[in-house]
Parts: sequence; structure tokens; C-alpha cells
Amino acid sequence: MRFQLLVLVGLLFNAPAVADISNETIRAYNEALSAGEEPGIIETSKALAAEAVANPEHSQAVLLAFEAASQLCTRGACKDAKTAANFVANAPITDPTAHPVSEDRILLNAFAEWTDKKSSKTRKELDAALDTITPMAPTNLSIDAMQARYSYDLAEGRLRSAAETAGQAGDHIRPIATEAPGLYASSEFLAAVSLFNSRQSRMAHEDMAHLQGWLSQFREALGDEAPDWVSQQYYRAYAWRLTMDAWFQSAGLISPIHKRNIDDILASYENEDSETDVAGDTDSLPLCKGVFRQIPRLRFNRRQIADGFGSVIITTALKDGKSVDPVVRAAVPEGVFEDNIVDTIAKWTWEPEEGQNIGIDCSMSADESVHSFVFIIR
Repeated sequence: MRFQLLVLVGLLFNAPAVADISNETIRAYNEALSAGEEPGIIETSKALAAEAVANPEHSQAVLLAFEAASQLCTRGACKDAKTAANFVANAPITDPTAHPVSEDRILLNAFAEWTDKKSSKTRKELDAALDTITPMAPTNLSIDAMQARYSYDLAEGRLRSAAETAGQAGDHIRPIATEAPGLYASSEFLAAVSLFNSRQSRMAHEDMAHLQGWLSQFREALGDEAPDWVSQQYYRAYAWRLTMDAWFQSAGLISPIHKRNIDDILASYENEDSETDVAGDTDSLPLCKGVFRQIPRLRFNRRQIADGFGSVIITTALKDGKSVDPVVRAAVPEGVFEDNIVDTIAKWTWEPEEGQNIGIDCSMSADESVHSFVFIIR
């Protein structure tokens, strides 16, 4: 049976003191895992792995070596797991269904070998191991191996390879979206951004629209109990989706059919927010329909937007039509618009459409309003 990599406190603590794998080593390992302190986990994992390898006749030597080596690999110390990983990979398998299964053993060994020496051979072996593991249930080890491969490709400028890894990670994690929504949202976001950066793919645009819709629906379902990461990731997806809109528009590639596909995707999620989501004071009237009076004009340095496009999502309260405490929730690219847009929008006022009964049917105040700004330099 294959399962998530867990803290095996009960199993390990009760391991019999056979050969030279001491209960003290096992106890120290479990205590370090329980405490969650990284240096302690790494040191006790090294000790446990060494004892397991030195005592291959121990009934739990393979299991202990696998767990200890996996802990090392998921904590950035995979080079130190190489000996234990090789021991596990070459140990006889008496029960093909017992943990650790063959696929996990192979992945652990390939990950350790590639971490120790990055060559075409070790990369090919890691790729093959991850290809095999993708349809299986994710573990800390499989997720970290994909993350390490993605980070390496990104650092080396191998954008297409990074995009492929990100997409593979999304496929791997998608089946556990309900059990690990944060991990799922992050993997889908990374996959869409990587695919867009490498190929400017319409599929990436559609994937980001799906993620924005899913996050909106998920946030609405949780209500006040939604953790902060949900809104943060929602705004990031929203900003990137608008940026992709801008890119396709600036390149003249946003065809009516493609735009309709995006609109249909967003509409398929019942709780999807509109482009400018304005909510009135929850204890009074809805916010009057209108637009910002954009004086002073928003300005930015064109040289800072090398690619010619970008977007910002901001939230602001409104008090008698005046913008109060605007906050940038997401921006693409980051570090370009933020300060200027906050300073500028703080001076803007809300102009209601004509024909509304202000104070009777609608209000000029709102707890929070959400606004998007898209920049295209021609």
C-alpha cells in the first residue's frame, strides 16, 4: 500500500531493538519530527539512515532507511540521502504492495542521484521516475522532487522544461484538490504562469481563468472562515488572467472565439466576481453605480514595463465617494505600479451614474470595492 509520507512515531518507537539499530536513535528521530525543528530532523535522519544501511538484516531496515532518506530529500539535504536511497532501491522486494513500493524507491534514488550530480543520465532517470509517479497519489517526496526540478530548470533559463514540470505537477496534485486546496491552487497557478511565459499559450490563459473561477467559488463557499491565502491566490490569478488578456490584445491575438471561451469559463463558476466588483456597506445600501473620477491621472514609467503590458488589482473603501486606504492586492509585473497607484487612487472620488437616488436606493460609501487596471503600451 502506498501512502503519504507521515511522521511514523508509533511505528518507529515500537521497533524492536534488533541488531544495531538502537531504540535511542529511533527515539531521537521521532522527537525531532515531533518538535519540527529542521536541524534536528536532518541530523537524526542522517543517523537513522546510517544505522539502517549498516544493518540490512534488520526487519525494518528498508522502511527506516526510506523514511530517513525521504526526510532528508524533502528538507534540502538529498545529497546526504544518496547512500540510504541506493540501499533502498537495491533491496529485495518481498511484497510489491508494501510500503515503500517500487515506484517510491526508484524516485527516491533518482532524486538523490540527480541532486548529487546533475547530468543528462541522472536527469533522464529522474524524469522517468517522475513520469511513472505522476498518476499515483502525491507524497511529500514526489512533490518536492518536482519542485526541485522546476526550480533548477527555471534558474537555468530552461523555460519550456520548467513549464512541462509545472504542468506535470498540476496533473499529479489535481486529484487531491479537496484535501490540499492550497497546494492545488499553487500548482495550477505555477503551471499556467510557466506555460504562458514559455509559449504565450491560449491554454495557459484558459487555465488561469479556470483557477480564478475555482478560487472565487472556493472563497465564497468558505465565507468568513476562508484563510488569507485563498484571497491572496485569487487576486494573483485575477491579475495574471488580466495580464494575459492584455498580452493577447496587444499582440492582436485575442480572437472573438478565444475571448468567448474565457468568458464562458468565468461564467461557469457561479460565484465569479466581475471585472470591477464593488460592494456597498453591508449594513446599509448598495454602492451607487459609477466610476472613479481619475484625477490626477495615473502615471507610470513606460521603461519599467519591458513587455508592454501589465495589470493591478486594488481594493479600497469608499467614504462619501472618497477613496480610503487603497491596497494593492496583486500586480503583474510586481514592483512597478504599487506605490504610484496607491498614492494616486487615494486622491480619486467616485462619480455615480445619473438617475440614481443617492441615499435612498444606493450609497456613496462602501466597506470594500475591488478594481482592476490593465496597462498596454503600444
